[in-house]
Amino acid sequence: MAKNKNSLSPKEYNKNLRSVDLRSITLIDCSVKLKKENFPHNKELSISIKDDIQFDDKLLTEDTIAFYQKYQLTTYEKNKRDFAFKIVAKYEVTFKQEQILSKEFWHIFSGLNLHINTWPYFREFVQNMTQRINVPPLTLQLLKK
Repeated sequence: MAKNKNSLSPKEYNKNLRSVDLRSITLIDCSVKLKKENFPHNKELSISIKDDIQFDDKLLTEDTIAFYQKYQLTTYEKNKRDFAFKIVAKYEVTFKQEQILSKEFWHIFSGLNLHINTWPYFREFVQNMTQRINVPPLTLQLLKK
């Protein structure tokens, strides 16, 4: 397969990755919705998780870059419209860059590394919120990418 002349090799990507450090992860928006009437007793719920990543160019400086990472978890018995509970969390994640890195690097980074940083926060948030809404605590699986 021919290499796209604009794509980073794994070696180049890893070299650039060494110049990136996590600055902050901030929960900027969240919601929890429980529909008790849709919560089945003694039945397993299906789980759907969607996520969305957006680059925030307003927070781009010479040494800082930011992303918004949004997760939405929906639990349901038969279809997603009749959910039992839904949990949404949106994080602002900022990184320090020692040098200005290409948009291509950040595009690859958002697909490979961003989840590694935000997923543990969302897992903890889900477990905490399920306890607070008085349903069996939900422990999400490890991220396996």
